[in-house]
Order: sequence, then structure tokens, then C-alpha cells
Amino acid sequence: MVMTTYTGIVLFVSSTIFVTISSTMDFGFLTEFSWASWGLVLLAAILTILENVSKFLAFKYQEASKLQKLAFLPNVWAFTVDLLVIHSHFSTMQIWGFTILFIFYFSEACRFFVCKP
Repeated sequence: MVMTTYTGIVLFVSSTIFVTISSTMDFGFLTEFSWASWGLVLLAAILTILENVSKFLAFKYQEASKLQKLAFLPNVWAFTVDLLVIHSHFSTMQIWGFTILFIFYFSEACRFFVCKP
């Protein structure tokens, strides 16, 4: 949890410094956010905190080697958001690749939760 906290702080400070010294960027985009956008920013922050707490508890109560099989879950979340919320357009090859990948992920998750040795 300490490493995650420091990583978050470093990312926040470094991105703030970059935006501040950049001649092509400013913080004006923040005034253009709607209430829904602010709600999504807050939701993303809360989910990030919960994700890190969940990882901490998972490593506390499970063996790390077993948890490596579930490292794909952020990719599933990002793809789902891209597809359903942002309505990104993917090529046929990307869709086939994601489909095969998610079939593999699903089978690994089933084995993780069902076939405990």
C-alpha cells in the first residue's frame, strides 16, 4: 500500500508540474467538465483505491503465484469501458484477438475459483 501511495503521489506531482510548465497545456479543461464527468472522475478514484486495497488483502491471504493468473482483470475492465462506454471502434482482427484472449482469461479464472488444489 505504501508503494501504491507513493506512486500515486509521484504521478500527481509530476503531471501537475508538466502541465504547469507546458506552453501548450493548461488546467482550463477542468472547467469544461460536466457534473457527470466529475462523478466519473470521483468513481474512478474510488475504484482505484478499492482495487489497491483488494490487491493488498489478496496478497495477504493468498499465495502470490495463484494471484498472477488474475493479473489480466484491469485489461478486461479497460476493454469493456472502451467498448461499452467510449464506443471505441476495433478492427476485426482486434475483436478476434480480444475474444480469444477473454476465452483464455475466462477459463483461467474458472480454474482458479473452481479447481482449487
